[in-house]
Amino acid sequence: MISTDTEKSAHKLQPMPDNSCTGCKTIKGLKYLWRFNEPDNAIIQKLSHAYNLSLPIAHLLFSRGFKTTEQVFDFLFTSFEKDVSPASLLAGAEKGAERIMLAIKNNEKILIFGDYDVDGITSTSLLLMALFPLGANLNFYLPVRRYEGYGLSSTVVQKAVKNGYKLIITVDNGITAFEAAAKANELGIDLIITDHHIPLENLPQAHSIINPNLLNCSYPFKQLAGVGVTFKLISLIYEKLNLQLPEKTFDAWYRRRRCSSCRRKSFLGEIWTIKSADD
Repeated sequence: MISTDTEKSAHKLQPMPDNSCTGCKTIKGLKYLWRFNEPDNAIIQKLSHAYNLSLPIAHLLFSRGFKTTEQVFDFLFTSFEKDVSPASLLAGAEKGAERIMLAIKNNEKILIFGDYDVDGITSTSLLLMALFPLGANLNFYLPVRRYEGYGLSSTVVQKAVKNGYKLIITVDNGITAFEAAAKANELGIDLIITDHHIPLENLPQAHSIINPNLLNCSYPFKQLAGVGVTFKLISLIYEKLNLQLPEKTFDAWYRRRRCSSCRRKSFLGEIWTIKSADD
């Protein structure tokens, strides 16, 4: 015989009808109502065979609403910026893009300050790949977690100024870098913050802050990873310059290959981006 607490929990986990979702079942937990798509094994098998995907991956795609081969193709092998919102909707993106373009024009030294996790490293490399072809005079800095901790510090700002940098761009961090931003203002170096973490009530005093979670940001998709915010920024810069983004920024080599192993590699990149967005 189960205890009263266990019995209550078991009762709360019973499937419940939900007329608002055709083909779905729901389970009421202690706090949330969980909604699940009933799996259609025939469709899952079809998706698996069409793109040489494992059944768990095909099942995951199905559960996320990708139920036709056309939908899966558009998700895995989409063309450049298909079905996405304009980068200009990101608050601060226009101002940040203009400052970066000015720095490139004047050959000012630019420092990209990244982070030590996957999102921070990919954001840093993406910005490097996009700005180098434009003739930017730039370098990057990734902090050592054990000794320097997380985020931009006043020490890094001081070193940047000492070495002649005129602009610092943070990627995947910076939304809480109050002391570093104050030091940048004091020393006369511009700071552009690109981040995706939830901001506090107050914001650092930076030249521009680009973050989809700002209260004044009208960009509709709020779950961008840090590398997603970086990608939108470089997209806007290239749009203003009337140039096509370098293919490597789209992982185009993998997307254009037709071998199954390359398709799997490309898809793993998509899954990693989804995970980064959830962090």
